[in-house]
Amino acid sequence: MKKIFGKMVRTRRGVSPLIATVLLIAFAVALGAVVMNWSRSFTGEQMETAQQTAGVASACDVNVRMNLVEIGGIERMCYDNSSRTGSFIVKNNGNFDIEGLQVQIITSEGIEENNGSLNLRIGKGKIAKGSFSWTSGTIEEVIITPLIKVNGENVACTGLDREIVRSTAEMSTC
Repeated sequence: MKKIFGKMVRTRRGVSPLIATVLLIAFAVALGAVVMNWSRSFTGEQMETAQQTAGVASACDVNVRMNLVEIGGIERMCYDNSSRTGSFIVKNNGNFDIEGLQVQIITSEGIEENNGSLNLRIGKGKIAKGSFSWTSGTIEEVIITPLIKVNGENVACTGLDREIVRSTAEMSTC
């Protein structure tokens, strides 16, 4: 307590304005550093994801072209409902080697994915014969999707201009 003008007054000691200013600036800098570190890691992850997605899309758009081989004006893709098997001949017209094919078969019972031709590797400009099978129902449509290697892993190049999609009306019987 302190005596001012004859009265006893309680005195509180506070932080001087200079020290308060320094503390506020230090707090703001520390908070800024935390936000910068968080945003750097967050944007880094987002950039990496975007680059991978763009890499796959551009690789597929520019470099992957595949079509069914025609012999005598007839595309070489056929099916046999009694044995539940089918076959096809494809040509890689793109600039990348195709590392495999994903074959999806739509039947009257549902959708089946066939791994019979998954590891069928087709070099640039090469032709390959593949096969597929299904377990139940009658076949309605076949979708063949090329797989290419991007950053060390196989990636499906989807899209109507890269996939081969044929209904039974467009295929012959084996």
